[in-house]
Formats: sequence, structure tokens, C-alpha cells
Amino acid sequence: MTANEITYLKQSDSNFPQSLREISSCPGILYFKGNKDLFNYKKKIAIVGTRKASKAGQAIASQLAKDLSQQDVVVVSGLASGIDRAAHEGCLKGVAKTIAVLGHGLHLIYPDENKELAFQIIRNDGLIISEYQSGHAIAPHQFLERNRLISGLCQGIIIIEAPKRSGALNTANHALEQNRDVFVVPGSILDANYTGSNNLIKQGAYPITSAQDVLDAMNFK
Repeated sequence: MTANEITYLKQSDSNFPQSLREISSCPGILYFKGNKDLFNYKKKIAIVGTRKASKAGQAIASQLAKDLSQQDVVVVSGLASGIDRAAHEGCLKGVAKTIAVLGHGLHLIYPDENKELAFQIIRNDGLIISEYQSGHAIAPHQFLERNRLISGLCQGIIIIEAPKRSGALNTANHALEQNRDVFVVPGSILDANYTGSNNLIKQGAYPITSAQDVLDAMNFK
């Protein structure tokens, strides 16, 4: 079997990710390409945010991901445009690996512009996963469903540029339900891309300005 071949893990398998066993809606099966050792890697942080990210937001996501990766933290995201893409790319500039969680089968990459990035993730010993079988039609609700896996795989998540209505806020809600830590990069009250982010801080999420803030809070050595 090569890293680019699709295989799967059942929930009953011993190397099925333990962190997902803890969530209320654990999938019965996970399809994947790449390095399955990352499923149970001890230090994993998700970075998520809007698809319509500013250049500054993308730069923040890339830098945080790179800095976390340099400290041997696996970065998890959803391989979407904007913040997700920047997070995966930033992690690839470090030393740790990255995990992409898709909202559709592994027979395709959506959006199309991220195909090369997906190849880079696999080539760099990373992991691409989905709960959906190859050939399964894409539906909008699946991208919200997969968010519980992004947060469930990790010890904590970082939110960057989440508007008032955002899939990243959905991921944050899953993280809170799963007893994961939620970190937020704060932003201007005049910027609509930070409305949801700043509201999370008011509700008790941890504001951060560097990867070190996350490392300290998580006690990652």
C-alpha cells in the first residue's frame, strides 16, 4: 500500500484515534491517505477560520502553524480556502506534520485549487481523512459535520477571523462540547471578520497573540 492509496480504520480497530472515541458522535469508520501514526499523536492543535480571509489573517494562520510545527505540534485543519489553507501551508514550513479533515470522499479535493496542497501534505508524511466513502456526493451539511472531527482530533483549537456566521464558530462549539480548549486571535471591532472571534473571547475563550501562548496553556513541552 502506498501513502496515496485510500484505506480505512474501523472504530473497533486498536489504532483508531482515541480522542475521537471520546466524542458523542464518533464515526464508525474513517477513510484516509497518508501517515496513520498521526491519528494518535499526542500534540495536535486545530487552526480554523473564514474562507474569505484577509491577507493579514492568512499570514497570522501561517505563522502560528509554522511556530507550532517547529515545536513538534501537529496542525489540523479542513483544507478549505483562506485560513485553513494558510494553516496547512504554514505547518509544512515547520518540522511537524499536518492533518486535513475533508467534508467529502477522498476521491476528490475541494476546492480544486487545493489539489497540489493535498499532494504536498501526503508527500510530507501528513494525513488526509474523511468519514465519507469515495464517490459520496458533496452536500453542504457535511462540511459542518466534519467540524466535530477537526476539534475532536485535537487538544485545542485556534480561531482566526471568524465572522458572525462562520463554520469556524461551529467548530468552536463542538470543541467546547468536547471539553477542548478554544484559543482566539482577537481583532478590530470594526472588522466583520472578527465579530464572531471577539464574541468567543467575551464568552471565555483564551485570547492569544503567539504560538507560545498556546504552548504554555496546553503545557506542551
